[in-house]
Amino acid sequence: MERYHSPPTVNGEKFMDYENFRKASKEASPKAKQYFTAATFVKLLREDEVLSRINILTFFNYVMKKVWLQQTHVGISLYDVCGEGYLRETDLENYMLELIPTLCQLSELEPTFQTFYVCTAVRKFFFFLDPLRSGRVRITDILASGFLDSMLELREVSTSEAQLAANWFSHQSAVRVYGSYLLLDEDRNGLLTRSELSR
Repeated sequence: MERYHSPPTVNGEKFMDYENFRKASKEASPKAKQYFTAATFVKLLREDEVLSRINILTFFNYVMKKVWLQQTHVGISLYDVCGEGYLRETDLENYMLELIPTLCQLSELEPTFQTFYVCTAVRKFFFFLDPLRSGRVRITDILASGFLDSMLELREVSTSEAQLAANWFSHQSAVRVYGSYLLLDEDRNGLLTRSELSR
């Protein structure tokens, strides 16, 4: 890709005009050709780019994101037991239970705390993605929401404490939510009453 860059570079970043984009398209593998469209070029074209070029790294990241979404869609669809493009609460719980071991930032998650973690994470998905409380969320909504992206950021080994604190799905965040929950649950029955919530 970089041999098709169109000078000049800006702050070390390489760009490609549409002519070189088409040349690169001709040499791309059949699977990659689907990303070399005029629509993709226009989508990635920045308004402040006076030479009508796209950033090569931005294009690469765009393709990587598209491929990741396709792979994740296939992977998460395995949990759609009804085959209708939706996940029920138990389906999403099963997905997360199998996902947790792949997230190195959750390696310190105690097995006794894992149930609470999964419940809390699933509830966030359902609270925002199932506003009608139908008991299921569309897989496309899960992928588009960005929640799964945040969760998968926990695969990164080198994540700062500030990033972990800001990530709702981190171990630290889950412990903080759990602590708040315990403070509200005065009668320790595991449920929050209206009076406990109103405090």
